[in-house]
Amino acid sequence: MINAFFIFSQRGDLLVSEIFKEGVKRNIADIFRIQVILNTENKSPVLTLGSTTFLHIRHNDVYLVVVTRSNSDAAGVLEFLYGFKGLLDQYFQGLVSEELIKLHFLMIYDLLEEVVQLGVPQSVNFNQLKQIIPPPEISKSLFNRSNNGSSGISGSGNTTNNTGFLGFRRSSKDQIGTDVPWRSNGIKYKKNEIYLEVMESLNVLISPNGTVLRSFINGEIEMVSKLSGMPQCFMKLHEMNQLQDFQFHKCVELEKFDMEKVIHFIPPDGEFKILNYKSSNDIKLPFNVKVEFTAGTGSGAGRKSVEYKITLKSLYDKKSTATDFLLKIPVSFLQMNDFKYQTTSGDLKYNKTTSSFEWKISKIQGLIENTLSLQIQPETATLNTRSATAANTVRPPISIANFEILSNPSTLRMNYLDVSGESYRPTKWIRYITKVDSYEIRY
Repeated sequence: MINAFFIFSQRGDLLVSEIFKEGVKRNIADIFRIQVILNTENKSPVLTLGSTTFLHIRHNDVYLVVVTRSNSDAAGVLEFLYGFKGLLDQYFQGLVSEELIKLHFLMIYDLLEEVVQLGVPQSVNFNQLKQIIPPPEISKSLFNRSNNGSSGISGSGNTTNNTGFLGFRRSSKDQIGTDVPWRSNGIKYKKNEIYLEVMESLNVLISPNGTVLRSFINGEIEMVSKLSGMPQCFMKLHEMNQLQDFQFHKCVELEKFDMEKVIHFIPPDGEFKILNYKSSNDIKLPFNVKVEFTAGTGSGAGRKSVEYKITLKSLYDKKSTATDFLLKIPVSFLQMNDFKYQTTSGDLKYNKTTSSFEWKISKIQGLIENTLSLQIQPETATLNTRSATAANTVRPPISIANFEILSNPSTLRMNYLDVSGESYRPTKWIRYITKVDSYEIRY
């Protein structure tokens, strides 16, 4: 029914684009922009051009648009659009706006994955969805974004307007000035060095059949500058156009970045974050987790049990290693009496505080498969009907709670980092790190 979904600003900027079915490309958004947004004479919510139909509603300063190539029920599509509008109102406390959509666009993609599956609209019930995708803290987000002293570049990697989050225009002079307020004069080091660390934290949700329902990263680039004098730095990042949302430190000259796509800056002395970003494009997951679960196995008194078999395969390069790996198996739906397990690597312990098993592995090489077999005996001699029903219907997802890999899951890479304006040649260090924010596997 639905081939694509778009959200436009009132100016025609594309804020969100999701393709659900083949038959349309993202550049079809240009047709809607020209035929509807820029055409003041077109007042109809339905526009049909050949075999393609655009259905839209306007809400505050944004347009919600559905594109369909089939003979769809227009009333049904408009009902979905108004339902999704109501859902956004509940998530954003009635404050739906272009800026909030830019700030929380990844959450909107998560909602779209839940409410549209294979092009077919699903439930837009807020009470159900908020259990899976928590609403944001609107007032706190706005306060942080407008008061954290950063150069708030946000959107789909587009900085042509050179504006911050609240729309105030910035210039190079506003940031750099003549006295460089974030850096003092007369800094000297015996050994000039600059350290750069690309840290990416994964957010992943996997369905019971192995489909990736949600996958994005929160990333940041931290630098430690131990440079003498007043150096000028130039940094080029590969695949930066894959970032949907990013925010520079105030030392970055935004106008030069707009023109050259090179990051020009005079660094503060010591440690600072030069870039925060989010991305959901071309994310390489580090692990494949397969869960086999059975409840009420065995026969006869004392033999009924709940059993897990978990297969964990590392997908990163065999030269890389994941350290401090931790996988949690919540079993709060059971009253446990005893358990036994076998594992090819690591150790398993039961945490009474969280009612979960914790599988810890100190090191995992790339392209290696590890398995865990766990058998849980319930408190009673046999697994009663109530426990069996709970085990088969009320199961919190298994989660990877911790790991660290010296690589990154996105395609972002450092092309070069040069330092000029001083006579020395500094030593440069760079490393990539992957961690986890949320990595859940439903089963």
